[in-house]
Amino acid sequence: MPDSPTEPDAPTAPGSPLAPGSPTAPDAPRVRAAIGADDADRCAALLTDAFADDPVTVWLIRDPADRAEVLYGYLHLFVRHGQDVGAVHLAGDATGDHGCAVWMPSDAPDATFLDEELRRVCGRHGPRFAQFGEIMHDVHPKGPAHDYLMILGTGTGHQGRGLGAALLAHRHRELDAAGVPTYVEATTKRSAVGVYARAGYRPHGNPIRFPDDLETYPLWRDPRP
Repeated sequence: MPDSPTEPDAPTAPGSPLAPGSPTAPDAPRVRAAIGADDADRCAALLTDAFADDPVTVWLIRDPADRAEVLYGYLHLFVRHGQDVGAVHLAGDATGDHGCAVWMPSDAPDATFLDEELRRVCGRHGPRFAQFGEIMHDVHPKGPAHDYLMILGTGTGHQGRGLGAALLAHRHRELDAAGVPTYVEATTKRSAVGVYARAGYRPHGNPIRFPDDLETYPLWRDPRP
C-alpha cells in the first residue's frame, strides 16, 4: 500500500536549519527506529487512523464496517515485514509517536510467505487486495536499485506539524550518503505536489490507474550529494 501524508508542511527544504525534522530546529520532531512487537502495534494503529479515509483504503475495503479491522491487520503484517528486512521509523513529539514510515530495499526478499496471513487478514476483501498488488507490482521500477517508501502516514490531529517531512528527511540523509534513490506511490495529488515535491520527488511516469477511477502517483527521488 502506498503512502498518504496529507500534510501541508511549511515549504522549507528537509535538512535546512528551519525545516521540520532538522536536528537544529527548536521544535524538531524526534524520529526513532520502530523496534519490536510494541512498536509494530503502535505503527499499525496510527497508520490505520491515518489511512481510515484514504482513497486507496476506501477502494480496497468497500464496507466501512470492516475497514478498521482489515486495514490494521494488513498494515501490521507489512510493518513487521519492514522491521525484518527494511527500515521502520516513528516520529513524534512530547505527546508521543504520531507518524510512521515503512521503507523496503528494492532487493528485499519476496513477501510471498505472507500470502496465507494476507488471505486470513483480508478475508472477503482479498480479491481487491490481490488486484491492487498485481497492478502495483507490474508498474514498479525494475531498476536501478532503490529504497521503496511503502507507506508513510501521520495520525489525524497531528498533521501539518512536520512529522511527515521529518520522517522523509531522516531516511533521506541515510540514503543520500549511500547514493541510493527512492521511490513512492502517493495516494493523493496533494501529497505528490506538496510534501514529496518539497523533498525532491518528481513524477515517474503517468499516474497509475485502477478500476473505478482510482489513481495513484508514482514518484522518484535521486540522491542528493
